[in-house]
Amino acid sequence: MPDPIPIRGEERKVKEFFLRLKPADAITVRAIVNTVKLLADDYANDKWIISQHLDAFFGVYAIAGNITKFGSRPDINLLIVTNSWWSYGYRSEDPKISHEDSLALSGDHVAGTLRDIFSKEDYEVKVRKEIPSVHVQTGVKDKGMLRLEPKDEGRKPIGIIIVNKVSLQNSGIKTLEEFEEQIDVDSKGNPLPKVLLFEA
Repeated sequence: MPDPIPIRGEERKVKEFFLRLKPADAITVRAIVNTVKLLADDYANDKWIISQHLDAFFGVYAIAGNITKFGSRPDINLLIVTNSWWSYGYRSEDPKISHEDSLALSGDHVAGTLRDIFSKEDYEVKVRKEIPSVHVQTGVKDKGMLRLEPKDEGRKPIGIIIVNKVSLQNSGIKTLEEFEEQIDVDSKGNPLPKVLLFEA
Protein backbone atom coordinates (compact mmCIF):
# COMPACT_ATOMS: atom_id res chain seq x y z
CA MET A 1 0.00 0.00 0.00
CA PRO A 2 1.55 3.37 -0.98
CA ASP A 3 2.04 6.18 1.48
CA PRO A 4 -0.99 8.46 1.76
CA ILE A 5 -0.25 11.65 -0.19
CA PRO A 6 -1.37 14.86 1.49
CA ILE A 7 -2.80 17.72 -0.52
CA ARG A 8 -0.62 20.58 0.66
CA GLY A 9 2.83 19.52 -0.50
CA GLU A 10 4.38 17.84 2.53
CA GLU A 11 5.35 14.70 0.62
CA ARG A 12 8.99 14.81 1.75
CA LYS A 13 8.04 15.13 5.42
CA VAL A 14 5.53 12.31 5.07
CA LYS A 15 8.15 10.07 3.47
CA GLU A 16 10.67 10.90 6.22
CA PHE A 17 8.08 10.11 8.89
CA PHE A 18 7.29 6.70 7.41
CA LEU A 19 10.99 5.89 6.95
CA ARG A 20 11.46 6.28 10.71
CA LEU A 21 8.87 3.59 11.41
CA LYS A 22 9.37 -0.15 11.42
CA PRO A 23 7.50 -1.76 8.49
CA ALA A 24 4.84 -3.29 10.77
CA ASP A 25 4.17 0.10 12.41
CA ALA A 26 4.06 1.86 9.04
CA ILE A 27 1.40 -0.60 7.90
CA THR A 28 -0.71 0.16 10.98
CA VAL A 29 -0.37 3.94 10.58
CA ARG A 30 -1.37 3.67 6.91
CA ALA A 31 -4.36 1.55 7.97
CA ILE A 32 -5.41 4.25 10.48
CA VAL A 33 -5.12 6.92 7.78
CA ASN A 34 -7.12 4.79 5.35
CA THR A 35 -9.80 4.20 7.98
CA VAL A 36 -10.24 7.96 8.39
CA LYS A 37 -10.28 8.34 4.59
CA LEU A 38 -13.09 5.77 4.34
CA LEU A 39 -15.01 7.58 7.09
CA ALA A 40 -14.60 10.88 5.21
CA ASP A 41 -15.86 9.22 2.02
CA ASP A 42 -18.82 7.67 3.87
CA TYR A 43 -19.61 11.02 5.46
CA ALA A 44 -19.61 12.78 2.08
CA ASN A 45 -22.03 10.17 0.71
CA ASP A 46 -24.31 9.82 3.75
CA LYS A 47 -27.82 10.97 2.85
CA TRP A 48 -28.70 11.35 6.54
CA ILE A 49 -26.10 14.03 7.19
CA ILE A 50 -27.70 17.34 8.09
CA SER A 51 -27.04 19.82 5.27
CA GLN A 52 -25.41 22.40 7.57
CA HIS A 53 -22.64 19.90 8.29
CA LEU A 54 -21.76 19.02 4.69
CA ASP A 55 -18.62 21.19 4.70
CA ALA A 56 -16.85 18.95 7.18
CA PHE A 57 -13.10 18.49 7.23
CA PHE A 58 -10.94 15.56 8.30
CA GLY A 59 -7.22 15.64 9.04
CA VAL A 60 -4.67 13.08 10.23
CA TYR A 61 -1.28 14.27 11.49
CA ALA A 62 1.89 12.67 12.79
CA ILE A 63 2.89 14.53 15.95
CA ALA A 64 5.36 14.48 18.86
CA GLY A 65 8.72 12.73 19.07
CA ASN A 66 8.70 10.92 15.73
CA ILE A 67 8.79 14.28 13.96
CA THR A 68 10.57 16.48 16.53
CA LYS A 69 13.33 14.27 17.96
CA PHE A 70 16.11 12.08 16.63
CA GLY A 71 16.52 8.40 17.27
CA SER A 72 14.07 5.65 18.06
CA ARG A 73 10.96 6.63 20.00
CA PRO A 74 9.01 4.41 22.43
CA ASP A 75 5.68 5.01 20.70
CA ILE A 76 3.94 6.70 17.77
CA ASN A 77 1.56 9.62 18.17
CA LEU A 78 -1.14 10.73 15.76
CA LEU A 79 -3.69 13.54 15.83
CA ILE A 80 -7.07 13.18 14.12
CA VAL A 81 -9.19 16.29 13.69
CA THR A 82 -12.70 16.55 12.29
CA ASN A 83 -15.72 18.80 12.58
CA SER A 84 -17.99 16.14 11.08
CA TRP A 85 -21.36 15.65 12.71
CA TRP A 86 -23.30 12.45 12.03
CA SER A 87 -27.06 12.45 12.53
CA TYR A 88 -26.68 9.37 14.75
CA GLY A 89 -24.05 8.23 17.25
CA TYR A 90 -21.68 5.35 16.62
CA ARG A 91 -22.64 2.07 18.25
CA SER A 92 -20.06 -0.68 18.54
CA GLU A 93 -21.07 -4.11 17.32
CA ASP A 94 -18.35 -5.70 19.45
CA PRO A 95 -20.03 -7.64 22.28
CA LYS A 96 -16.76 -7.61 24.26
CA ILE A 97 -16.56 -3.82 24.60
CA SER A 98 -16.80 -2.79 28.23
CA HIS A 99 -19.62 -0.54 29.40
CA GLU A 100 -17.03 2.04 30.53
CA ASP A 101 -15.29 2.11 27.14
CA SER A 102 -18.63 2.29 25.33
CA LEU A 103 -19.60 5.36 27.36
CA ALA A 104 -16.12 6.92 27.01
CA LEU A 105 -16.31 6.63 23.20
CA SER A 106 -19.33 8.97 23.42
CA GLY A 107 -20.83 7.75 20.15
CA ASP A 108 -17.94 9.29 18.21
CA HIS A 109 -17.69 7.70 14.75
CA VAL A 110 -13.93 8.13 14.35
CA ALA A 111 -13.02 6.81 17.80
CA GLY A 112 -15.57 4.00 17.71
CA THR A 113 -14.56 2.81 14.25
CA LEU A 114 -10.85 2.84 15.12
CA ARG A 115 -11.50 0.99 18.35
CA ASP A 116 -13.56 -1.72 16.67
CA ILE A 117 -11.21 -2.24 13.70
CA PHE A 118 -7.94 -2.34 15.60
CA SER A 119 -9.29 -4.48 18.43
CA LYS A 120 -9.47 -7.20 15.76
CA GLU A 121 -5.89 -6.53 14.57
CA ASP A 122 -3.86 -7.78 17.54
CA TYR A 123 -4.07 -4.50 19.45
CA GLU A 124 -5.65 -3.86 22.78
CA VAL A 125 -7.41 -0.54 22.28
CA LYS A 126 -7.83 1.56 25.41
CA VAL A 127 -9.84 4.75 25.76
CA ARG A 128 -7.29 6.81 27.68
CA LYS A 129 -9.24 10.05 27.73
CA GLU A 130 -12.98 10.33 27.21
CA ILE A 131 -14.00 11.45 23.74
CA PRO A 132 -15.75 14.86 23.95
CA SER A 133 -19.52 14.57 23.72
CA VAL A 134 -22.51 16.87 24.00
CA HIS A 135 -24.07 14.27 26.28
CA VAL A 136 -21.40 14.58 28.96
CA GLN A 137 -20.87 18.13 30.16
CA THR A 138 -18.93 17.54 33.38
CA GLY A 139 -15.22 17.02 32.92
CA VAL A 140 -15.28 17.14 29.12
CA LYS A 141 -11.90 18.26 27.83
CA ASP A 142 -10.85 19.54 24.41
CA LYS A 143 -9.62 16.19 23.13
CA GLY A 144 -9.98 12.48 23.64
CA MET A 145 -7.36 9.78 23.34
CA LEU A 146 -7.16 6.18 22.23
CA ARG A 147 -4.11 4.02 22.87
CA LEU A 148 -3.37 1.03 20.68
CA GLU A 149 -1.23 -1.41 22.67
CA PRO A 150 0.24 -4.17 20.47
CA LYS A 151 -0.14 -7.74 21.65
CA ASP A 152 3.22 -8.72 20.15
CA GLU A 153 6.71 -7.26 20.57
CA GLY A 154 7.24 -6.38 16.91
CA ARG A 155 5.22 -3.17 17.01
CA LYS A 156 5.06 0.03 19.07
CA PRO A 157 2.09 1.48 20.96
CA ILE A 158 0.18 4.16 19.07
CA GLY A 159 -1.45 7.10 20.82
CA ILE A 160 -4.29 8.70 18.85
CA ILE A 161 -5.50 12.12 19.97
CA ILE A 162 -8.99 12.92 18.69
CA VAL A 163 -10.35 16.43 18.30
CA ASN A 164 -13.97 16.37 17.18
CA LYS A 165 -16.97 18.63 16.50
CA VAL A 166 -17.70 19.01 20.21
CA SER A 167 -14.10 20.04 20.88
CA LEU A 168 -14.34 22.71 18.17
CA GLN A 169 -17.96 23.85 18.59
CA ASN A 170 -17.17 27.23 20.20
CA SER A 171 -14.01 27.95 18.23
CA GLY A 172 -15.59 29.46 15.13
CA ILE A 173 -13.17 27.65 12.82
CA LYS A 174 -14.43 26.29 9.51
CA THR A 175 -11.33 24.75 7.90
CA LEU A 176 -8.42 22.50 8.75
CA GLU A 177 -6.05 25.38 8.00
CA GLU A 178 -7.83 27.54 10.61
CA PHE A 179 -7.45 24.69 13.12
CA GLU A 180 -3.71 24.56 12.43
CA GLU A 181 -3.27 28.33 12.70
CA GLN A 182 -5.64 29.19 15.56
CA ILE A 183 -6.23 26.12 17.73
CA ASP A 184 -3.23 23.79 17.51
CA VAL A 185 -0.72 26.38 18.72
CA ASP A 186 1.68 26.89 21.62
CA SER A 187 1.41 29.55 24.32
CA LYS A 188 2.94 32.13 21.94
CA GLY A 189 0.49 31.35 19.14
CA ASN A 190 2.98 29.40 17.03
CA PRO A 191 1.63 26.29 15.25
CA LEU A 192 2.69 23.06 16.94
CA PRO A 193 4.96 20.77 14.89
CA LYS A 194 3.08 18.14 12.92
CA VAL A 195 3.14 16.38 9.57
CA LEU A 196 -0.08 16.18 7.56
CA LEU A 197 -0.71 12.58 6.50
CA PHE A 198 -4.24 13.05 5.12
CA GLU A 199 -6.89 15.72 4.69
CA ALA A 200 -10.35 15.77 3.18
